[in-house]
Amino acid sequence: MLLAVSNRYLEAINWGFVGVGTALWLGLIARWYRQRNDPLALAPPRPSDLTVVAIPMCMAAYLTGLLVAQWLTNQYLKPGTAAEVGVHLDRVVPTVVAGMLGAAMCLWLGAQEFPGGLRTFGLRTRRLPEEAAVAVVAFLLAFPMCVGLLSASEYVVSWWTGEQVLPNHPILDALAASELPPWARALGVIGPVIVAPMAEELFFRGIMQSFLKQYLGSRWRSLLLVSLIFGMAHYGQPQVVLPLAALGLILGYLYERRGSLVAPIILHILFNTRTILWQTLGETP
Repeated sequence: MLLAVSNRYLEAINWGFVGVGTALWLGLIARWYRQRNDPLALAPPRPSDLTVVAIPMCMAAYLTGLLVAQWLTNQYLKPGTAAEVGVHLDRVVPTVVAGMLGAAMCLWLGAQEFPGGLRTFGLRTRRLPEEAAVAVVAFLLAFPMCVGLLSASEYVVSWWTGEQVLPNHPILDALAASELPPWARALGVIGPVIVAPMAEELFFRGIMQSFLKQYLGSRWRSLLLVSLIFGMAHYGQPQVVLPLAALGLILGYLYERRGSLVAPIILHILFNTRTILWQTLGETP
């Protein structure tokens, strides 16, 4: 009974997010209709010396972390544990370590290839409260888009595949397992709430979008392309590709419009935190 009540409260909060986000969209659309100008026309410049090798360098760092962490997990963490626990450790540990190593490579490239270093790259905390407020508003804007696209995608994928139960994120499956050790559970929360938002924003927005902007000569084309790639990177859950591509549009727009990675990272943290928290509190997504 407690779980059912909890779910009703969570659903009410979701609908609150949808209502506020929809109202914000109506206000933005009305404003854009009156002004009818390119919202990125006055976006701050973000020059860089990134070359095409920057993207594979970040991917290589991520894959190296994945392989090394998987080897260490097999050698030192899985021996003596139950098979079910080992499966969950495979889902948590390598992904988190790989994300940290990939993020480190992105930070190094940002410091080396952007005039002004990490500040020009987009990592500055001088206006942190303002960036956080922007991220909250952006979360409310993203939520109704993502929920609507997720519902439609789930229906289409279920109809196409004939599967009623669609694949869940591996880390969410691991966190739902009661046999997961406390340290691994903590790592499984830190990964999607802290490591993944930072690593993915540094790579997709900071490195990839910045390079494609200068290569394609267009902020909008690079934003749209990276958003699509961001969604497709989650192909293991086909029902989330379109919702995450839509989220990527907002994340990429924030980066272009503000020249800062802080607001996109905070928005990504809020998005993932809601997912983890709702599962922890008992909602079936």
